[in-house]
Amino acid sequence: MHTLQPIPPEVRSFDWAVLLYGLLIPAIMLIALGLWMLWGRRGALNQQERHREDVKAAMQGAALTRDTWRTRLAQWRDTRTEPTRLVLGMSMLMLGYHIAAYVLPPYILPFHVPWDRAWILGLGIAGVVTASMAIDRMQAGGVSDEGKK
Repeated sequence: MHTLQPIPPEVRSFDWAVLLYGLLIPAIMLIALGLWMLWGRRGALNQQERHREDVKAAMQGAALTRDTWRTRLAQWRDTRTEPTRLVLGMSMLMLGYHIAAYVLPPYILPFHVPWDRAWILGLGIAGVVTASMAIDRMQAGGVSDEGKK
């Protein structure tokens, strides 16, 4: 049985607080961004409908001339296919959870990949996201499963 050891005085210093909040806040932001990616526009649109919506959004954006980082991020999210949004959202959720699990005491979030194997988690997430984005680009370019245009 694992007993909790008291935090030594040197660890209770400013460095520990910077580490805790310096990594916990990005972890929470990653979790929120992952949920936002999952919450995005539903339903698969064919390319003509998506193009029509993009033109309409561009005309509205030109009329409003309000191009903030939030609108650009929402437009980027909405142009991804539903499977890619699912992969991105779940990857952000997993990464945010594991960062929070490494920073917080083990009794708060006890289930996580051991630290010495975190690189496997990182490689897995990077590979899945890269593959999903590559498939999106191939489909947008009109490349089919056999590689024909």
